[in-house]
Amino acid sequence: LKNTFRSWIGAKRLSSPGGASASGGPSSGALVYPSTCIEAHLRQVADYALLLRDYSLALQYYRAAAAEFKADKAWTHFALAQEMAAMCLHQAEDPRGAAEAAEKAAKAYLLGKAKDGDRAVRRATRVALQQLQLSQHSASRART
Repeated sequence: LKNTFRSWIGAKRLSSPGGASASGGPSSGALVYPSTCIEAHLRQVADYALLLRDYSLALQYYRAAAAEFKADKAWTHFALAQEMAAMCLHQAEDPRGAAEAAEKAAKAYLLGKAKDGDRAVRRATRVALQQLQLSQHSASRART
């Protein structure tokens, strides 16, 4: 309901400038969120909270941004927000939540595979390897 109401108020996102590029580069059908839209502000507040080490607040804003991106079917943006949520959960010492968020991020990258091609697979692989390293770090931190 909230997303529907916002769509009536005005345009909050722009499609890629010039549409799909001939080379199939990064602007091929990707959504572009201007810095004035609510999603950009949510993400910026989350980033600032993460820098200030307020992981619970950052997690709250990353989840809100992820919900907006998911509603727009902007899978790459959604995956990036989930990736950062996984980092917040790791810092908050919730390894199960971090693993779930990382899994959502990897799946979202693969949902965008039709647009991003091999780049989506590399990003999903990066998330999996990053989560493996974080889980090893959590295990070693628990032993000490």
